[in-house]
Amino acid sequence: MFYDNNFLAFHDLSAAGLFLWASSSVTHFLQYDPSEIVGMSPFSLIHPDDLEACRVTHKEHVLNEIVGTHMSFRLRRKDGSYAPCMIFGCLCYQYIISCYSFEEEVNERPRKPIVHGVHSAVMTRIVGSEKEEFERISRNHNTLKSDTWNPANLQLELRACLLLNRFSRNITIMYASPSCELIFNIDPDELLGKPLLLYIRADDLGNFVDQVDQVKSSTALRHIRF
Repeated sequence: MFYDNNFLAFHDLSAAGLFLWASSSVTHFLQYDPSEIVGMSPFSLIHPDDLEACRVTHKEHVLNEIVGTHMSFRLRRKDGSYAPCMIFGCLCYQYIISCYSFEEEVNERPRKPIVHGVHSAVMTRIVGSEKEEFERISRNHNTLKSDTWNPANLQLELRACLLLNRFSRNITIMYASPSCELIFNIDPDELLGKPLLLYIRADDLGNFVDQVDQVKSSTALRHIRF
């Protein structure tokens, strides 16, 4: 379950998963200014009892190019207190995009962090031969054998990220990752402020809008081909 209380963050693909950016709402929940948290590792904020499981999950996330991971654990605020939260993380080519959702009141916390679900990247791969894919994955496994790794040595599936305005009927694009230019041959800046629906083929449009409406009215995750 996701809550309305949340902040969004981008992390790098290093073993430390450093914060690259955090939305302004991080201040409300963790008491840090967004500029303070950039360059910090989330592992420095995770409860000691939750730390090892979170490190393992992060490594598996990068290793297997997971589309989505749900996990519950505790994060330390600036004043030293801990906030129970749920994270949804998605690996998008150059970084991990995470939404941290917080519970307002908790009477009892689990002794161990809970992984609620993992969404495989299998269905996203639509190009390349099986031999090339196997070789690419093998190289990534070799890179991540140690507890530290160089993200520059990873050969990850090319993916693009769009952050969309859920309150707009046309689903306005609020952010487009640099990889949009590699995939769509469109400058990411040209996409900002435009409706995503402008870029969807006409015969896919009805099904796409129906499924997005279902997502907008719930906390569901959905894979849509279009």
